Amino acid sequence: MNIQRPSRHFIAQGLLAGLIGGVGGSAAKLIGEAVYPPRTQGQEPPPAVLAEKVVGHPLSETHKEIATQFFHWTLGTSIAGAYGVAAEFSPIVTVGYGVAFGIAVMLGTHESTLPLLGLDKPPTQQPLREHTSELATHSLYGFVVEFIRRRLIKRWRAVAS
Repeated sequence: MNIQRPSRHFIAQGLLAGLIGGVGGSAAKLIGEAVYPPRTQGQEPPPAVLAEKVVGHPLSETHKEIATQFFHWTLGTSIAGAYGVAAEFSPIVTVGYGVAFGIAVMLGTHESTLPLLGLDKPPTQQPLREHTSELATHSLYGFVVEFIRRRLIKRWRAVAS
C-alpha cells in the first residue's frame, strides 16, 4: 500500500472536500432510501432505537425522526471527512470510485456495530430487502462522496497551481 505524507494544507483540503462530499452523499443515500426503503413499515430505524435507549423512554414519532436525521447527517458527513483525509494519505481508499468506501461503511455499521449494540437485528435475521437496500444506498453514498471530493480537490489544486 502506498502511503504518502501529505502537507497540512492537503490534509485540510481532504477533510473539507470529504465533509462536503459527505453532505452530498448523505443526501443521495436518503433519496435512494426513499426509492428503495431498507425497512418495511413498523421497523424502527437504529438511530431511533438508540435515542430511546439514551433517554430511557419511548419517543414521539417526531422525536424519532429528528434523532434518525441527526444521526444520518452527522455520521454520514463526519465519516466522509475522515475518508477525505485518508484519501490524501493513501489514494487506494478511493478504489471503485468510492463504492468500496460506501460498502465498508455499511459493513461497519448495519452489518456489525448496530446489531452488536442491540440497535438492529443480526444480519442473519434481517430481511433480504434490508441488505440489498443498504448495499445499494451505501454504494450510492460512497460514489457521491468520492465524486464530490474528487471534483473539489481537482478544482482547488488547479487554482493553486
